[in-house]
Amino acid sequence: MEKDGWKLIGICGIYCGDCPSYLAHQTNDIEELKLRAQRTGFTLEEVRCDGCHSDNLMPTCIECRHGFRQCAKVSVDSLIDGYAVITNDGMIR
Repeated sequence: MEKDGWKLIGICGIYCGDCPSYLAHQTNDIEELKLRAQRTGFTLEEVRCDGCHSDNLMPTCIECRHGFRQCAKVSVDSLIDGYAVITNDGMIR
């Protein structure tokens, strides 16, 4: 995996690198973006996604129905090589 490849692994485990919305936005495939917008009921701008670890997400990922986004909120200062370090007492450091 590339050095920053972990950024394409969604908090929920979905691999953003295979997501049609992510791929269409990264390659600026307007026709695919329009198709994704039509299929999902979102606007063209809403289907433009930069992956889970970005600030530009699909509405379904922003509103994560499983609660992973809320659970995974960790300060960037708590990350070591892209991973949170959780101690035996459950604290994040």
